[in-house]
Amino acid sequence: MKNGIDEERLVRTFLELVEIDGVTFAERPVGDFVKKYFAGLNLTVEEDDAAESIGGDCGNLLVRMPGKNPAARPLIIASHLDTVLPTGNLKVVEKDGVFYSDGTTILGADDRAGMAVMLECARRLVEDGGSPVPLEFLFTVAEEKGLFGAKALQDGWLKGEYLYVLDSDGPVGGIVNGAPFGVKLAVTVKGKPAHAGIDPESGVSAVVIASRAIAAMKLGRIDELTTANIGTISGGQAQNIVPELVDVVGEVRSIEEDRLIRQVDHMEECFKSEAAEAGGEVIFYSHHDYSGYYFPPDSPPIDLVRRALERLGIEAVMESSCGASDANITTGLGIPSLVLSVGYLKPHTNEERLPRKELIKAGQLVYEMVHISQNSKL
Repeated sequence: MKNGIDEERLVRTFLELVEIDGVTFAERPVGDFVKKYFAGLNLTVEEDDAAESIGGDCGNLLVRMPGKNPAARPLIIASHLDTVLPTGNLKVVEKDGVFYSDGTTILGADDRAGMAVMLECARRLVEDGGSPVPLEFLFTVAEEKGLFGAKALQDGWLKGEYLYVLDSDGPVGGIVNGAPFGVKLAVTVKGKPAHAGIDPESGVSAVVIASRAIAAMKLGRIDELTTANIGTISGGQAQNIVPELVDVVGEVRSIEEDRLIRQVDHMEECFKSEAAEAGGEVIFYSHHDYSGYYFPPDSPPIDLVRRALERLGIEAVMESSCGASDANITTGLGIPSLVLSVGYLKPHTNEERLPRKELIKAGQLVYEMVHISQNSKL
């Protein structure tokens, strides 16, 4: 046992977790595992009503541990319960100190690695006689398909001052200190129906309008801070009818909100100008999906992680990403939140893998962070 955690127990917990199916909106089996685990530690698991609001079978779970030093800054450690694909019949193979699936399924280290770290740290703190600081463990649902669980969190339920999400790939030491603002786009293009064989001249094709608009707009990597995408297009009734309606769904992300707004305006203008030229119409709807954030390297939330990494002899590596996570939502709730790497690689694929040493480092890191935080006053 090094740096407080039981390394072999951490590994065993991870191997148990990856064998439990818990896809988005069907996380109850893994949620029940978490409840049973904490019951064994005589800790209460609170469950919110997210399941009802998002159409799932399990709500977000929260465990509170009082601190020996109640005046210390309270922390929240978080991960998500769901995986992207079923892990039924998953077989874990360890080769040269690295965990893989047998290639027929994903491994599910995203985010069962983060969960395992949280469970082991909780058990070790109980064995230590309690947490040195007020501590909350948050397990969200439906993260993989749109951060639905985090979006359902009730303001005020979480009491911690800083939140750390254990949910990024790459070696331990990675800190996602910048994440994008996000906007969802829903566009309805209206044309005029006509018989495509007998009288196409009297019709206005919504497909043509949408196609020309999309071809005219900047998409993909817009700049170093901004991305834009058209994700789905649907419409039309039959091959012999000039299509009257087409629905288009897309998104824009940017680390800077001003750039986000400019890109959304650009995409709206492309749709409207093409519709006006063709004699059609556009209904353009944009929705703020999540807030972005950026924390300077010398900010207090990062300083806590850096000091813990220094104790472990691990270099801190900052990264701004256009990927969104639960941290976007909780930062929007007023809780400064960061995403930390837990060591897995190639998530969401059958090539997903997790080095044993990285899982152990992640456990050591969280344990160190909790103890360092006891000297941080409110």
